[in-house]
Amino acid sequence: MDNRFQHSTDLEDWLGSKPVARKVTRIQLHHTWKPNYADFDGGNHQRLQDSMRRYHMEERGWSDIGQHITIFPDGVVMMGRSLEKNPAGIVGANRGAICIECLGDFDEGKDTMSEAQRRAIIETVAILCKHFRIGVSNDTVIYHHWFAEKSCPGTAFFNGNSKSDAELYLYPSIEAELHGVADPLSKKNETPLVDNIKDGVDVVLSNVAVWKNKENSMSDDLSLREKVIASLIVLILPTALVFGWFYLRKQFA
Repeated sequence: MDNRFQHSTDLEDWLGSKPVARKVTRIQLHHTWKPNYADFDGGNHQRLQDSMRRYHMEERGWSDIGQHITIFPDGVVMMGRSLEKNPAGIVGANRGAICIECLGDFDEGKDTMSEAQRRAIIETVAILCKHFRIGVSNDTVIYHHWFAEKSCPGTAFFNGNSKSDAELYLYPSIEAELHGVADPLSKKNETPLVDNIKDGVDVVLSNVAVWKNKENSMSDDLSLREKVIASLIVLILPTALVFGWFYLRKQFA
């Protein structure tokens, strides 16, 4: 039975007890495509891992399962091929690599990655980078798509499969994990911005309603107009800055 870990700290401890003589310089990210979320029932980790191993060995003629690590939809991390061996992952980019297969089909319109799997991917890559002293860049944390005419790890994997997508939507989360700070791209961290926008909308609508219904002096009307204008600025400016920042990063990545 393959080693499996429910928590990233368990993987980190296990790595610490298993010295690897092979020099590791990069991490590959893939999606399995098949099996995918429809094949996962929450308890069949080993069966799916065994089916991939059989396919790789019997159909592909490989010596073992191609990947070193499989990450499941519930966040479970399972070890596969020995870390002492190069993976069978990307032709021309296997030497010195650790191959991670993320169970699922992450092409646009297919499986939607669970938050548990998303966190497990980020934490696993960060642990490997820390353990093997690998920097986070598109030379060291790589997608299959960059080396072959495949969509792998999926056109919707962390919002896309290009190098600029990785730089925008994956690397900042890995860096945050490495430095022990909050993930800037976590859905949990989107809540304050969303709440602020909702609050801003409520303020604007409230002031507009008062402006329409209140029959008072001209000075009162002017005061309400100022409130509406100020409310609009509070609502629009932060939102524009956030989207502007993402747009500029995308353009100059």
